[in-house]
Amino acid sequence: MCSERLRKQLRLWLLRLPALAVLAAASTSLAQEAYDPHAVLVSVRNRLLPELERLPRYTCVQTIMRRYFRPEPHGPRPSCTELIAAQQERRHELPLMGWDRLRLEVAIVDGENVFSWVGAPKFEAGTFEKLSAGGPMGSGDFGPFLNSILGVATVSFQKEQTVDGKRLLLYSYQMPLSRSHYEIKADKGWMLTGYSGTFLLDPLAPDIVTLSVHTDELPDNKQVCQAISEVEYGRISIHDRPILLPRETSLRMIDPRGSDTLSNTTYSDCREYTSKSTIFFDVPPEGTVKSGARDSTAPPKSLPPGLRLLGRIVTPVDSDTAAAGDPIDVVLRKPLRYGNNVVIAPAGTPLHARLTRVQQWVGNYTQIAFQFETIEINGVKVPLRAQADFSPVGPSRVPGSTVVSQSSASRDITTINIRGERAHFRQFDWGWTTLPIDPKDDQPF
Repeated sequence: MCSERLRKQLRLWLLRLPALAVLAAASTSLAQEAYDPHAVLVSVRNRLLPELERLPRYTCVQTIMRRYFRPEPHGPRPSCTELIAAQQERRHELPLMGWDRLRLEVAIVDGENVFSWVGAPKFEAGTFEKLSAGGPMGSGDFGPFLNSILGVATVSFQKEQTVDGKRLLLYSYQMPLSRSHYEIKADKGWMLTGYSGTFLLDPLAPDIVTLSVHTDELPDNKQVCQAISEVEYGRISIHDRPILLPRETSLRMIDPRGSDTLSNTTYSDCREYTSKSTIFFDVPPEGTVKSGARDSTAPPKSLPPGLRLLGRIVTPVDSDTAAAGDPIDVVLRKPLRYGNNVVIAPAGTPLHARLTRVQQWVGNYTQIAFQFETIEINGVKVPLRAQADFSPVGPSRVPGSTVVSQSSASRDITTINIRGERAHFRQFDWGWTTLPIDPKDDQPF
């Protein structure tokens, strides 16, 4: 009897399975339709806009890898419209011509990104072009883009997407020229441009996942037809607070001559400013004595020009990992003397320099350039400028197909050209001659 009753119950349960499946499907369908795109957008805005007000309190280190691509052979030079269309249709990159790498610190001041070399005592406006080493660099991915788009752009919902098992909502936006603050470098200065693009929101977080930014076509700009940015966001725990910051950014510049430049930026060492960590906008006083000063003798505020110094780079440099912006250390191999054989600094005195270029041209050579910043005298860092010495008949050569020369941009930048696809040295000996410090010139970065 008992077994017969169980068989009847099992038969009834099996008959109900299709109905249960229909109910489950209906429940899932209702859950999938539960997201209101407008409500999600409002929720993300309400969460992110106050957070973006706090971003000036944070700084990150950017490592920027820029790749330069050679244009394809063609007849008459295409228009910007044709070049933009060709880039959108292309399924492969153009031939690689070369690359360079930068490492900078970025923060936000007055709603704009500001930059400095890593570890420098100040951020300031006006250094963007100097630090970019002549190549393209984005200036809005660390906050300003997102703040403007969520604040004033015209936004429209497009569709739902599933990415890595997550249901995300895709929106498009338009930022007209009249409301834009985005500037692109042109041949006659900076020019304002409108832009548009898309972004993905996670309705459960609620948070932004990715953002794309396409400038308007720039037919009057002889340097750039269009700039395209792709930003991937994530949250980083700083003082136990999950802070929304870019994880990675790509910036593509389409050149009117048919070439492309692709910059990939990663972020690290993100942190909050505290009472002991301040953004300086003025040049710090010269000659500030450190607590570990070796004696009370007042060092000079700067070295006289024309002094001969022989130094050894003691920081290992490898073009596979090094970047413009990295600090390097040099030591004196012989005492630095002045006048009647007066020793200003003994052998072994530390000098501090900064890489200003790490670049490679495919199939040709790798270039490392650096600039002296300071020399430590009696425990005090004294500003230092110096130019590389040469033989009377031209640039001096050392083993390994290496040529040392002055940079064409500035005579106080030493350039080391090494034939081949990698520059790697653990120490490097050379001679330099001190240059005057221009009182109107900022302290070296």
